[in-house]
Amino acid sequence: MTNIKPKRLYNLIFIALTLSFLTACGGGESNSVTGDNQTGIIYVKRKIDALGNPTEAVRFRPGGDLFFKRNSSADAKEHNITHIITAGQGDVSDPEVSYDGKTVVFAAKLSATESWDIWQYDIQNQQLSVIIEDPEHDDIDPAYLPGGGIVFSSNRQQSGLDNGAAEGYPENTKQLDVPQRETLFNLHVYGPTGDIRQISFNQGHDRNPSVHSSGKIIFSRWINFGNRNQVSIYSVNPDGTDLNIFYGAHSPGQAFMQPREAQNGMLIASIVPLSGSYEGGAIVSIDTKNYDEAYVPNSANHASHNRQSSGQTLLTSNINFTDPRSLSQNGRYTSPYPIGDGSGRILTSYSVSRPVEQVDFYSNAIHTVEDRPFYNLVILDPSSGQQEILVRAKPGIAVVDGVVVQSRPLPRVIPEQSENNPSRIFIRSVYDTDVLERMGNAVTLTPEKPNSDPDKEEKIPTLANPNPIEHRQQIANISALKDPLITAPDERPARFVRVTKAVPMAEHSVTNLVGHSQYKMQQILGYSPVEPDGSVLLTLPDGTNNCNNLSSAPNKKIAVDSAIALSVVDAQGRAFQNHSSWLQVRAGETLSCNGCHSPR
Repeated sequence: MTNIKPKRLYNLIFIALTLSFLTACGGGESNSVTGDNQTGIIYVKRKIDALGNPTEAVRFRPGGDLFFKRNSSADAKEHNITHIITAGQGDVSDPEVSYDGKTVVFAAKLSATESWDIWQYDIQNQQLSVIIEDPEHDDIDPAYLPGGGIVFSSNRQQSGLDNGAAEGYPENTKQLDVPQRETLFNLHVYGPTGDIRQISFNQGHDRNPSVHSSGKIIFSRWINFGNRNQVSIYSVNPDGTDLNIFYGAHSPGQAFMQPREAQNGMLIASIVPLSGSYEGGAIVSIDTKNYDEAYVPNSANHASHNRQSSGQTLLTSNINFTDPRSLSQNGRYTSPYPIGDGSGRILTSYSVSRPVEQVDFYSNAIHTVEDRPFYNLVILDPSSGQQEILVRAKPGIAVVDGVVVQSRPLPRVIPEQSENNPSRIFIRSVYDTDVLERMGNAVTLTPEKPNSDPDKEEKIPTLANPNPIEHRQQIANISALKDPLITAPDERPARFVRVTKAVPMAEHSVTNLVGHSQYKMQQILGYSPVEPDGSVLLTLPDGTNNCNNLSSAPNKKIAVDSAIALSVVDAQGRAFQNHSSWLQVRAGETLSCNGCHSPR
């Protein structure tokens, strides 16, 4: 259990419920969706317009509620759990069952004027209770942690506001997303003692957390940085350390949403377009044990590297998951949940293809496009392609976010890291680009070369890769870079790593001044030298003292527990390599990597 203390309790009495309802949820009857179908299911009914895009954190439409069926059959009676608190004026989303199968945590907004709060339903005692509430912030996407407490997504930006206050920003200055449309939603942890800590720092929304058997939290991260605009799967420890890409940075698909670990160790997720999708797309199975990306086996499997094989398998065929405007022959799916009964089946929401004719405003041409989805709750068997409808939707209503009420194995509990050590970043070599080969050989373009020596060729020296089983044929010649007789100090390509930090801006302030940009406004925190072999070790300022090897900006800034970015620059301060997503370092953490664009 989670040892969570409720703030308000609501006792619910359903006349139609009998003792068999309690035994079905608490024990005594079958705990499988197969056979007698006695396992209960929890799901949400929401207005279809409440389902937004992967680049949106949350939408509210009145009329959403949480429902319970005592068993997973189409004719089982359903019970509206939350009507007593929403009264038809609220909205509900994202339920998650506890590991012992006795409680359900979810997000609810009781009216248009209230905030999104975290609630819990005690199945056996039929009690609703509010767990986390704050009229100043919105909290969504809760999931139980194996060590107690809850991880959730929130725009409260707990540490971000604390850092901003220490740096002199106006009170309660929150970060906005890159388009400056919405306050950022990042991950927070609600501890067993009631404390709340921010554990992720990003300039896009961090959503859909669930806990992997390894004990890590996996979640969907919107990366809107430079020319990259996508949603990938990331992982992080419950204390916020060791944040890393888990899958999807260089794999087919615009947005990987709702990732969950299946019983066989594979990941199940939905792949959807970035906009206009009503959260609908295809369901994919991902082999993260053997693949870092779809066509990049992990370090233990380089020998089997084959660009034709893939760690990503579509479980739903003929689904258009890239263009929401074009027809999807077999409809669209959303919110997949692995049932976990050994059958490989998935509880999910499905809409058939709904073609509709649309007249172009300018040309009057008629196009056939996909209409709004009509999501029913179904059980899908990927092996046969067959599915069974459990809950039928009414017009304008989507039945989504289905979860199975049953106990689950407890994931590993990861101990917290000490915060007494310096916060550091260590890069083994900025010249190591691993199998992705993202860094070009040329360091500067011809127009950027010094006028004093326009013919000077500025390149990273390379040699033949001695490892024949790797994909890349050339690697950086570290020996040549380290030898001053071969590469003079002033000829080394990489001279410094520049560290920058995203700064909070008032709504529309950047677009009003300079127009739309691929980057948010950043402040330079300082520079750290790159050693001849390409290695970098820098210590980040944490607000208590200046670090000893990162030149401070004129006014002290806090880099710990912040969204920071790295750029590799030459002797003239010109960046020739930018890290393509925001990084974070927690207090006392040393973040390590092989090089630039190295998977995991």
